[in-house]
Amino acid sequence: NKVYAHNYKNPKYLKTRNIQSLSEKEVNKLNANMLLMSPPCQPHTRQGHQRDTEDKRSSALNQLCSLLPKCESIKYILMENVKGFECSQARQQFIEALQQAKFYWREFILTPTQFQVPNTRYRYYCLARKDQDFNFPSGKIWEQMPGQALHPANEMDTISSVLEPSISTSEFLVPDGVLKRVLVMDIVNCDQNRSMCFTKGYTHYTEGTGSIFSPLLQEESDRLFEIVKEIDNEPNRTN
Repeated sequence: NKVYAHNYKNPKYLKTRNIQSLSEKEVNKLNANMLLMSPPCQPHTRQGHQRDTEDKRSSALNQLCSLLPKCESIKYILMENVKGFECSQARQQFIEALQQAKFYWREFILTPTQFQVPNTRYRYYCLARKDQDFNFPSGKIWEQMPGQALHPANEMDTISSVLEPSISTSEFLVPDGVLKRVLVMDIVNCDQNRSMCFTKGYTHYTEGTGSIFSPLLQEESDRLFEIVKEIDNEPNRTN
C-alpha cells in the first residue's frame, strides 16, 4: 500500500481494509474492472500445516469467491499463489467461482528463470477474463508460457544484472554468529546466473531457506571455502 500511495498521490483510490467486510454493493459502486490478488500462501505451503480452506487466512479468498458471481463490472483477474495451491480445495473453490461468473481462465506454474531472471521461484498463476476465450488450450496447468521458447542456461542473466552498482553492502553483512554455518549456506556470486527462492525461515535458518550473495568471484569463494573446510576438519578443533 505504501508503494501504491507513493506512485498514486490521490488518497481517494487507496483503501486499507479487511476484505472479509467487502460487499457486492461496494465493488459495483467502484465499477472496478480488474482484480489482482495474491491471497495468503501459508495455508498451502509445504512447510506449513496445509489446513487449506480451514485456515482462517483463507477467509479473504472465500469472501472474494462468494462476491465474484455478483460483481458484473469485474472483467479481468490475475491470481498468484505458492506452488501447491493448484492441488488445494481453495483452488477448486476459486475455479468454481470463475465458472459461475462465466469467466474464461488458464492456469500456470512458472518461475523467473523461464524469463531469464536468475532466481528459482515456482509460483501458481491464474489468468481469467470475461467475454473472450484465450487462444491456447484449457484443461491443463501450463508450465511455460504458450509459444515461448526455452532459454538455455547460458542465456540467463547474471546476478550482477539486477544489482544496484553504487549501493553500500556494509548494512547487509551476515553476522559472525551466522557465519559459523557458512558451509551449509547457498552462496551465489555476481557472475552466476542462479539463486534460490527466499522462504519465511530465511532469517531463522541458514540451510534451504534462500541464497546469500557474495561480491567475490566464484574462484575466490571456492578458495576461501577450501580454507574453511581445512580449518573445520582439524583434529584439535573445538567449537
